[in-house]
Amino acid sequence: MRARLLSAKRALETPIDAASLGAFRIGLGLLLATLVARFFLRGWVTAFYVEPTFSFTYPGFGWVRPLGPAAMHGVFALLFLAGLLLATGRAFRVAALTAFVLFTYTELIDRTTYLNHYYFLSVVLFLACLLPLDAALVLGKPADRTVPRYVLTVLRVQVGLVYVFAGLAKLRPDWLLRGEPLHLWLQMYDDLPVIGAWLAERNVAIAMSWMGAVFDLSAPFLLLHPRTRPLAFVAVLAFHAITGLLFPIGMFPLIMALGATLFFSPDWPRRVLRVLRGARGLRAGGVRELGAPVRLPRAVTVLLVVHLVVQLVVPLRRFAYPGDTCFTEDGFRFAWQVMLLEKRGLVTYTVTTPDGVSRFVDPKRALRPHQYRQLSTQPDLVLAYAHHLANEARARGEGRVAVHADAWVTWNGRRSQPFVRPDVDLASIPDTLASATRYVPEPQQPQRW
Repeated sequence: MRARLLSAKRALETPIDAASLGAFRIGLGLLLATLVARFFLRGWVTAFYVEPTFSFTYPGFGWVRPLGPAAMHGVFALLFLAGLLLATGRAFRVAALTAFVLFTYTELIDRTTYLNHYYFLSVVLFLACLLPLDAALVLGKPADRTVPRYVLTVLRVQVGLVYVFAGLAKLRPDWLLRGEPLHLWLQMYDDLPVIGAWLAERNVAIAMSWMGAVFDLSAPFLLLHPRTRPLAFVAVLAFHAITGLLFPIGMFPLIMALGATLFFSPDWPRRVLRVLRGARGLRAGGVRELGAPVRLPRAVTVLLVVHLVVQLVVPLRRFAYPGDTCFTEDGFRFAWQVMLLEKRGLVTYTVTTPDGVSRFVDPKRALRPHQYRQLSTQPDLVLAYAHHLANEARARGEGRVAVHADAWVTWNGRRSQPFVRPDVDLASIPDTLASATRYVPEPQQPQRW
């Protein structure tokens, strides 16, 4: 056993060409700059961070608040600049740290803006602060060096975990036996010529659901092997292109396609450049002709190991919660639960003062549309807003009020049903990471199809 561990350690410390890391860094910087540009062009900076008068902060991060209008636009301008600097490789450490801190800050402001690929970007930007992604392909200065193999391995594992956990999450009856929510989504295209009626068939949705689960569970392993890598990469591009065209999932397909390039041979950018230039240069894998290797401090290595352990454990926390986590959404964020839900809901509140006077509250009047959409389907947000209403009442001198919610949701084709118990005073339930089953009823079984 010790001999195997030593052999694995030597293999992970073997120097490899850093060119693929440089290409990944360029793509990461350009994608970040593009994402920020979309925020400006579509007015999302104002819609998400300036106009809301209330933010659904994460438990323990209530101190994270949006800045003023000019300052928030300044934050995104700095993010755009950091993305460009990442792409060029200049001032790399400053750019990586700036991008990680500012992007993560914007994501912590409000739970209603959470997206899996935004979280993935935060994670990768954190790794960029630790890893020598500027060891090759830097604009304006020589940077042709080698890195220990484990630098590339860490990024490959990170991308692989996204696929594997996304695939494991799909191993549930709704996805495999009912083809939901794909069936609901594909029915929206029933007016397409030739294939519209075909897409509306439930059996087609079930078949596509199985294909999606198999793809997620196998993609990183097929990308690892040279023989299956070309076909696997074509499958990655095709899969993400199709999902990007059919479903509104933003830049997720582009981000995952970029991540797939990490599984190529470490020197693949040099090979491509040789072909494009028609010149003879390094031999395949010509690491010896590169500069001195980059060595990482032991503290960074330890931090990388801790990071991967956290990335393994956090998605598994959903198994610690009782009930159907697609209904309660316990442990749903930060766990790569991708494309599992189609939810629509309605939520109103009743606030009752200690002397028995009640008033009706419609949160839609106070929240922005994107906030209400998330509130109307996520129990933890219903609880958080109940606490907000209780705090407002105390500030008005009404004392300790009781807050009850009338919340209904339809999910994955089921009939509308209550998803928060109307008899529970939500103001008396601590707003923590504990299980939502304290105030969420049992979900109904799906009707026959």
